Amino acid sequence: MTDSSYIPSFDNDFGYDREPACYERQLQEAEKGDINAQLRLGWGLLWGKGDIPRDTPQAIHWFQKAADAENVEALFYLGFCCNFYIWEGRDPQNAVEYYRQAAELGNADAMIALGSCFLYGVGVRRNKQEAVRWFKQAADTGDSGAVLFLAQCYWSGEGLPEAKAEAIRIYRQIADSSGCPPIELARCYYYGDELEQDRTEAVRLYKILAERGHNLAMYELGDCYFYGEGTERNFAEAVHWYREAAPCVEEAARQLGFCYLHGEGVKQDDAEAFMWLQHAALHGDGETREFFEKLNLDYHGVSETYTEAGLAENPAFQEFRGAIERMRTKKA
Repeated sequence: MTDSSYIPSFDNDFGYDREPACYERQLQEAEKGDINAQLRLGWGLLWGKGDIPRDTPQAIHWFQKAADAENVEALFYLGFCCNFYIWEGRDPQNAVEYYRQAAELGNADAMIALGSCFLYGVGVRRNKQEAVRWFKQAADTGDSGAVLFLAQCYWSGEGLPEAKAEAIRIYRQIADSSGCPPIELARCYYYGDELEQDRTEAVRLYKILAERGHNLAMYELGDCYFYGEGTERNFAEAVHWYREAAPCVEEAARQLGFCYLHGEGVKQDDAEAFMWLQHAALHGDGETREFFEKLNLDYHGVSETYTEAGLAENPAFQEFRGAIERMRTKKA
């Protein structure tokens, strides 16, 4: 996954961090037409909060109910569901329309998401100037995420004149004012780009972001632990962060799959390896697709059925396991 899709911080966890989920009670409230309950239930279904089963189609159903009642936040969540991998029916074009509706009604997250779509040509023809227009409009609401995207435009020279020093100034300003550094600042330290390379500092910044739920930071922190860059090598810690990021970041799913395949930081498990590697391949990870192709395997299959019984009936998994055993025998 690249930065071509905007992943909001989702500071609003709908109270799940304070109050345990109760599926039946929330369902009853949502069915009565309570918009906040519909949003909260949709959120719980989207991520599998508490005793609420993870069910993206049902999450979309409840977000749509709230959107039908002209709830702007619900429009943004519908766009998010369309744009990301948590829904098998990913539809970037439809996401743009939801984002546009919410943005025109004043939702800053939607403005940033829409700007991101224009900047990278996701679901819409690429238009850097239109992207900057939406970022500026969101920044005018005081949204720090929009300011960050403007900094990225200064860094890359896309839609604004290239000015990397100005971008770094903004990155540091955001870090100082919010206590939460942009991932771009961590990357500058990691790669030594416009700043003196300091991978220990990069890991410190990645940790701050990862502990706040930043998916890409979780993945990149996992890599730091896996390869021992800026910190001591620790496979178990790498697995922890890969697992946290894997549902939304296909590279993390790939790394987690290989950890299960080789028993690095976790007990070796071919079924878990297949599940995460197939997830990564289905959602666009080129390295994982190449791995399946080298094994002469079709990575498509029953992607939702990962129970022991389901895998026993999944031809793709059986072929995978056979190919892996042949590969291990050959190496031995």
